Amino acid sequence: MFNQLIVLLPCQSLESFDLDRREDVAEQLLSAWSALWHPELLAATKTIPSWHPDTYPPDDLSGCLVVVPDCCVSSLPDDWLAQAEVAGACVLQNLQHRHAIVAAALNRLGPNRPSVDPDLVADFLALGFGYLQVELLTRKFRYMSSLNEAALRTSALAAADKALAGDVAGAREHLQAAFDRLHEAREYLYHVDAQLLDLTLVAPSTLGDALREELAEGLPRNLLVSGSVIEEMARSEPRTLQTLKEALAAGSVALLGGEFTELALPLLDAEAIGQHLARGLAAYQECLGQRPVVFGRRRFGLTPALPQVLRHLGFTAAYHCTLDDGRFPTDNQSRVQWQGIDGTLIESLGCLPIDASRAKSFLALAKTLSDAMGLDRTPAIVFAHWPGKSCCWYEDLRRIAAYGSVLGKFSTMTSCFEETSSVGKQSYYQPDQYRSPYLKQEASAGRRDPISRWVRYFTRRAKVEASQTLEVLATLCKGKHENERAGHFSAQCERGKGDFVRRIEDALDAETALEADLEQELSAELEKSLAGFARSITGATASSKRGKLIVNPLSSSQEACICSSLPVPSPSPLSSLPSP
Repeated sequence: MFNQLIVLLPCQSLESFDLDRREDVAEQLLSAWSALWHPELLAATKTIPSWHPDTYPPDDLSGCLVVVPDCCVSSLPDDWLAQAEVAGACVLQNLQHRHAIVAAALNRLGPNRPSVDPDLVADFLALGFGYLQVELLTRKFRYMSSLNEAALRTSALAAADKALAGDVAGAREHLQAAFDRLHEAREYLYHVDAQLLDLTLVAPSTLGDALREELAEGLPRNLLVSGSVIEEMARSEPRTLQTLKEALAAGSVALLGGEFTELALPLLDAEAIGQHLARGLAAYQECLGQRPVVFGRRRFGLTPALPQVLRHLGFTAAYHCTLDDGRFPTDNQSRVQWQGIDGTLIESLGCLPIDASRAKSFLALAKTLSDAMGLDRTPAIVFAHWPGKSCCWYEDLRRIAAYGSVLGKFSTMTSCFEETSSVGKQSYYQPDQYRSPYLKQEASAGRRDPISRWVRYFTRRAKVEASQTLEVLATLCKGKHENERAGHFSAQCERGKGDFVRRIEDALDAETALEADLEQELSAELEKSLAGFARSITGATASSKRGKLIVNPLSSSQEACICSSLPVPSPSPLSSLPSP
């Protein structure tokens, strides 16, 4: 039977504990620390785990269960492992993951062990993880530990006894007392709760069981999803769509997004951005009965033109951060009022996300929290992951949050903006501070037309906009009887333009060229609009060939060279199209 639970760490003190480690080393250290908090081990030893430096391991090893991470083996005294074996200590090494360490340790306790609720066991392991984070956070703030360790030990051991006796409710009651001691120690350092924001990324390939299970948990999360993916969910995963609707109704999930697909917004003008967002919002509304009020996207696509467009479309806030290549400005505070190029302000959150699937993110969690608390009045931490792809340490953090705000409280981004006041700082970022990665990404991916596809896009949009302008002008030039129908005509014109714009956007995002007949349709539509405008101001018939009509559909002047020897086309007048 064991009387001590010990883990070796590669440091002389927690103040000197290096939290910036490789992924495999971080996994070893977190696993070694938290595995020893299993209730069977606590009940067997009647104590909570302790730690020693790897360069000065304990001398008295009788009855000790010692976990040695691989990164510590090279620092051990030469004969220490041999001494441990002679003393009868149980030394666990060459084990990378927590479940393996737990299994190896429990095997040393022998057969006929009591059965413990696995969910309750997970709470004990989370308690060990939380204990480490509070102690590290204390050192990051350069404080002496204020944790009432005696009270924590008493509560943890009482919880372990209840767990082995099968009293789940009693065990959770004592666990709550243990977590309360951790909360008191953290509150002594910083009395404001950090906002923990789950950012679940959604793509067409992740709409199945994993996403549905996470949505059904009822825990606060933010779903970063585009309008096109919502439409795909409605077509291929109606069960997931229904679960999402229920989560939205319950307030446990907030939508983050706004676009139909993630286009290269910095390459578009404000009108095109607005039209694209309006298309996306319509898709959310049709499939879910509601739309996101916080703008966000995964790929790079931030631009100073966004605040005014977002405000106009009813967005209340934005996540000023993306998760791929590119460069965008950041501030020393996570919450700012983002000022657009026209002076429009919109609340924004700009903290960089943490990868919730990697152990190294959680070994460094205390540093992340201390940095946020040191700079922000309302600190926030964002954890990004794909459905079902978060690591066990993130699950520990969620379990800790269920017992209280020891390390912060999980919330949706909408409630975060609603419940906490802005710092009031206005930040205007220059356009040059945003550096898009589009050309580099597409060239690296082997795309054949990374530049010419944008030439085609703007040429096609110029044709659509010129056609609409000419149709509106033709309507205005007609008589009073015709102008009475101008409002109805304008709506029809806008719908027709919207159909062309959607087809042009779809062709831009696709690898293949736009269908061949669309070019002909665009040219025919423009010629039709031009002919209608010519008739409205000249009364010319199809057979009339009296001179030439040059039309500029733009609001600014243009210069063009016209060759008088050109034949006049029939039935439409000669047109001079704008350059893209």
